[in-house]
Amino acid sequence: MGHKKKKKLHIEPKEETVKLVKEQEAKAEKVVFQNDKKEETEAPKEDKKDVEKKEVVKPVEEKKTPRIEETKIETPESKENAKRKIGAIIIILIVVLCFVLLFSTIFAMMQSTKNTIAKGVSINQIDLSGLTYEEAQDKLEEAFKTILDVEIDLSYQDYHYKIKAEDIGLSYNFQKALEEAYAIGRNGNLLQCNYQLIITAIAGKNWKIDYSYNDEDIDTIVDEIATSIPGLVKSYSYYIEEDNLIINPGEDGIQVEKTQLREKIINLLQNRNPLEIIRDFRNQTAGIPCQEVQAEAIDMDKIYSEIHTEPENAYFIAATETEKAKIFADVDGIDFAISMEEAKGKLAEEATEYTIPLNRKKAEVTINDIGLEAFPNKLQEFSTRYDPSNWGRSENLKIATDKISGTVLMPGDQFSFNGVVGERTVQAGYKNAAIYQGDQVVDGLAGGICQISSTLYNAALLANLQIDERYNHSFKTSYLEFGRDATVVYGVKDLKFTNTRSYPIKIEGSAENGVATFAIYGIEEDVEYKINIIPVITATIPYATQTIVDNSLAPGTQQVYQGGSSGAKVTTYKEIVLNDTVISKEVITNDTYKAMARIVKKGPDAAPVVETPAPVVEQPVEQPQPQPESTPEPPQEAPVETVPETPQTPPENPEENSTE
Repeated sequence: MGHKKKKKLHIEPKEETVKLVKEQEAKAEKVVFQNDKKEETEAPKEDKKDVEKKEVVKPVEEKKTPRIEETKIETPESKENAKRKIGAIIIILIVVLCFVLLFSTIFAMMQSTKNTIAKGVSINQIDLSGLTYEEAQDKLEEAFKTILDVEIDLSYQDYHYKIKAEDIGLSYNFQKALEEAYAIGRNGNLLQCNYQLIITAIAGKNWKIDYSYNDEDIDTIVDEIATSIPGLVKSYSYYIEEDNLIINPGEDGIQVEKTQLREKIINLLQNRNPLEIIRDFRNQTAGIPCQEVQAEAIDMDKIYSEIHTEPENAYFIAATETEKAKIFADVDGIDFAISMEEAKGKLAEEATEYTIPLNRKKAEVTINDIGLEAFPNKLQEFSTRYDPSNWGRSENLKIATDKISGTVLMPGDQFSFNGVVGERTVQAGYKNAAIYQGDQVVDGLAGGICQISSTLYNAALLANLQIDERYNHSFKTSYLEFGRDATVVYGVKDLKFTNTRSYPIKIEGSAENGVATFAIYGIEEDVEYKINIIPVITATIPYATQTIVDNSLAPGTQQVYQGGSSGAKVTTYKEIVLNDTVISKEVITNDTYKAMARIVKKGPDAAPVVETPAPVVEQPVEQPQPQPESTPEPPQEAPVETVPETPQTPPENPEENSTE
């Protein structure tokens, strides 16, 4: 009969099975022992040595435990137990899930009834956990107010330039971030809210807000630093004075890396750490990136090509019914009075100034010979006032005005203040007068001529000429309102404008009796516009007061050394009007004027007075007579002497600091 093959399971033998196996092994060993003994009896006896040899050679056989096969039999009882276990697991899972849902619901309901921000929420690293919306808003307002009070201190060697928040229109807006932070655990369904709350509490969530600033203000600051930092490289320059060509060689110096400087300022703004600033208030500092630059060598051939001219007579063609009047200015013939080799030879020697003699050949007919018919119309005029009793400053104004007066610009010609006026030197007749040096007023050569450039600038604006280059003062001027001044520094800052009219113009100027005036003459266009210049102050910068101890003053006294003045941010508009109708309005400048500190000098603190008691003199004792009581007078404090204030700021505004 065939045997059915049972399914074999390899399992570990049970204790009863192991006992049975051991008994069977013992019986088997007993049978084997009896058989071996029987064989030894029947077999012939062998030599003892052979027996030992045979015993050595005979391999030892290992006894193996026979594998026991056991059949697992599934009974109805075991199946029922398995089902019970699975059911218990499912019940436990359901209970846990219900508990989690119940806990989440309670947690969400509790959170929904709260009006506070979830745990782990922060804005720019400022922790807002557990605060109401209003409390968080107040905390952020206070924190960012502190942040905006921080200045950026840019420096190069001893030069410093500080940027305040109002100088660049720095501001912030955290409202959107605060609304998003407050919404954690409040938006979405129950599971979403719980998930947000748990994840935020464990990992935290921070919102970073961006600062906003005015790009044009930053560009203006970068330009100001690049033109005012000491030790700037200077290009060579030249001008004609009577019959001589004056050439000033350039000077090696530094050049500000404007792009890098701008990037530095923006990085400092964007990477402000509120926690560090609030914990340890301090200004941000950074160096001004500069590089050493060699001045350009004097190019005599280029200079010659620019100044060499042949004489040309001026002439005037009167207007007809079909054609407009035409004016052609005279041109002087100019040539070197020495050879080119001799001129270049002068450059072989180091000097601060080179003089090349010129042969000047005057035109036979000049504009002045033609008379006013060449410039029949006064197109515009502008005046400013000054103190004529300030002799040095008044003389400087007159020298600069006389150099400009009579200048004729053909259509398309550009006027350069530094090119026409030339370098301001003692040899040219300039005197010492007040100028700006850093944040203070000091005496310097040619102080006052910025009033001439500012007066001419306004005349050019009103004549609707194109302004090519212009810089505002660091501080407000006394002779003009904000936004209408034009400072000049020879070799660094210039005033340039172009005659964009259809006809030549002539500039006439005067500085006498306390009034500086420039008038522009020419021929009116077919349509003449009225020009309005409108400065608008967008922010005011208050001034601070500095107190300096001056041991030369008497103890307890003080003296105002420099009067303070507020600064401002100003946007200036140019309005073009025709027949009382505004045709256009455009921004022409955005200026920032620093506040000038008020400086007070005071004497040293008064030493305490030590009173020496007077010697006691014994007097005969008299019997006191009864007197009515009187109220004693309170002790009088000794008055502190104050020296009358004598501010050092002059009546007219000082000029920008320069090396002239």
